[in-house]
Amino acid sequence: MRSLVLVLSIVTLCASEKVSNTSGIASHPNYGLVYFGTCGEDIDITQEFRRSFYEFTVDLYQRIAVPTAGHFVFSPLSIWMSLAALAEGSDGLARQELFKLLRLPEERCIRQQFYALISRRELLGDDVILSRTRLFIYDEKLVINKNWDNYVCSHWLVGIIKGTLRKNPKKALQSMRDIFSAKLPNLDLNGNSVILDALDYDGLWTTAFLDSKPEIAPFYNDLGEKIGTVEMMRLKKRVRMSYNAELKMKILDLPVGQNGRYRFMFGVSTKDGTAGRSIKLGSSKYIFDIIQNRRLSKIPIDVAIPKFTLSSEIDIRSILEELKVKSVWTDPWGTKNISEPAALPSGFVQRVTIELDRPGLKPCPHEVIAPTKGTDKETGLEPELGKEFIANKPFLFAFFDTETFTVLFAGVYSKPGGKI
Repeated sequence: MRSLVLVLSIVTLCASEKVSNTSGIASHPNYGLVYFGTCGEDIDITQEFRRSFYEFTVDLYQRIAVPTAGHFVFSPLSIWMSLAALAEGSDGLARQELFKLLRLPEERCIRQQFYALISRRELLGDDVILSRTRLFIYDEKLVINKNWDNYVCSHWLVGIIKGTLRKNPKKALQSMRDIFSAKLPNLDLNGNSVILDALDYDGLWTTAFLDSKPEIAPFYNDLGEKIGTVEMMRLKKRVRMSYNAELKMKILDLPVGQNGRYRFMFGVSTKDGTAGRSIKLGSSKYIFDIIQNRRLSKIPIDVAIPKFTLSSEIDIRSILEELKVKSVWTDPWGTKNISEPAALPSGFVQRVTIELDRPGLKPCPHEVIAPTKGTDKETGLEPELGKEFIANKPFLFAFFDTETFTVLFAGVYSKPGGKI
């Protein structure tokens, strides 16, 4: 596990000396934002947010899968928060497009509860590192609207900093590459602002994988053809699993961190399904179903997951334009409440890097890893799940917080690094 260094750009830039003037919202150093109002008492705020956020996540997931050829990782939460910041300062068609994509309610007090909810998803701890840098960088000639600045920062949506984008674009680009550890080959600096986002994940499983001699195993495509090799991490224990008949997919749920405060879920298609098919058919309904239908196996299950590092750098603006979010980039009327002159962000890039390795907080159970034979030991799970979960072909994954099951990052693994 890497050194425990956490980049908290939003807190540093926004919350150091600012106090929210928003009615009903208070900031707590350990628990994020807390809402004390009475708005929305007749609805389940967490459920409403999840429904909106899952639909947004699926929209992005399906479109990002195309330019990345189905091998990527991204953070829908960071994108949602950055866009929510823009939405709070937008007007006209730009506002309509953003509110529609984000499924934001018109009631401001309910949105505030959404923001308070998501501010508490990534609490500090030595067990899990979620190092984020999320910034709205504007040219020095812009004058930021103080009301928007204070609202966005007090709700911890995005950090706001000034840069020499127009005066010295080469220097600005190099500084951004250094800060975000990103290549940014196609970042457009022709506008007067940009949005950049980075996430680095490294966490300890609640239960470690076996610390044994590396096992190099074949990795196949959805057609069953060998396309490379991976180093497999193995364990054998009782786990939570579910089966989705419509997606033709087996789902494994592994806890991460102290008391399983996060969940890492993996989805592998059965023999009559494919990862690509599951992505195309994906919907928020399936996310709810998968979470609700997880059950703990009655007996230990053989689990094998590749050890891997995956990093993606994605042009989020192009994805958003496919989703009909266009005005915020070009219409000064739509962003006049953000700055003077109006902010026209020309680029939005996200880099996410995750690393999966064996270490955990508890030692792996000392059981011999061997196929479970016979019918005398039933798993207590759907028969389609069998008695093993072997991720040796393209698989989907998502990382959730356990309290609200907000998707912190998600993706697909389909291209092994090892040679055939």
